[in-house]
Amino acid sequence: MAFALNSLIPMQKMTSVKAVLFLCVFLFVSCAPKEVLSVRQFRMTETEVERDYSHRYHENQFIRGEINRHTYGAITGKEREARKGYYYTVNWNQLSSTKPVRVVLEYRQASTGARIKKMSRTFPAADTGSAEFQIIGSDYQKNGHILSWRISLYQGGQKISAKQSYLWD
Repeated sequence: MAFALNSLIPMQKMTSVKAVLFLCVFLFVSCAPKEVLSVRQFRMTETEVERDYSHRYHENQFIRGEINRHTYGAITGKEREARKGYYYTVNWNQLSSTKPVRVVLEYRQASTGARIKKMSRTFPAADTGSAEFQIIGSDYQKNGHILSWRISLYQGGQKISAKQSYLWD
């Protein structure tokens, strides 16, 4: 296909066509709206990462960094064990900075069945922000894995955005 195009279109026109296409794609991507709400989840089941210097080394660097961040300050094995569980980092942007922001995490755990548990955090008015939710320690050990979750972002009582896991209703 490229050979046929090169024989039909002179080289100077081909480079100008490529440049125009590149600019169109660049403008389209740069004008795309960013998501208002983003959620990053991390499940920590082990407090140590095996050091292997094979092809998986770069994957392990990320995991090791997350584990180190969440276990910072835990000295004893019991303290490190209490940090195992689920971590949800919620980021938001492009809000009007006139009303307070509330982030609500709803979730179901393995041993609680269909019962929905809730956590919420309220923040002063701001364009951007971040919150972290943790289901760790005795709650995680007693009630088990998170089966499904939903995170909602409210500003001034009005729901702005929401993200949810695949298994949420």
